[in-house]
Formats: sequence, C-alpha cells, structure tokens
Amino acid sequence: MLSACSSMPEPKVITVTVTKPLLPPQDYLQRCQLSERYAINTNLDLLNYIKRLEAAIDSCDASSIRLIDWAERMSTYRNDDQ
Repeated sequence: MLSACSSMPEPKVITVTVTKPLLPPQDYLQRCQLSERYAINTNLDLLNYIKRLEAAIDSCDASSIRLIDWAERMSTYRNDDQ
C-alpha cells in the first residue's frame, strides 16, 4: 500500500434536504360559483333561488371534502416515506 494514499481522509457524505411545496390538483382549487342574482318577485322565485344557492353550497362542500381527502392522503404518503 502506498503511504500517501493511506493518510487521505475518508470523503464525507453530505445529505441535503430540499423542501418543495406540494400543491393539490388544480381542479380542487376552483372557486365556488354562485348563480347570478336575479329579481325575486314571487315566493316561487325565492324558493327556486334558494334551491340554486343550496346546490352551489353542496358543490362547494364537495370540493372542500376532496381537498381534505387529498391532504390526508398526502400526509399519509409523507409519513410512509420517513
């Protein structure tokens, strides 16, 4: 063995952790859309408008639930990697 080689220090291994932001799928980030407002002249008009608002709220809730489910899946995925 050469004496010059035996005195060389062992190379150090450096681990660098890079954190990248993880964003949810774009279709989970859509803004909730309310139906256009219109003149309410009768009780039936009011009832129909309320039904449209309820449908918009249900749609928005569904988006929120998908986003929460996605976040939970990502949390589980990250915990599995550690």
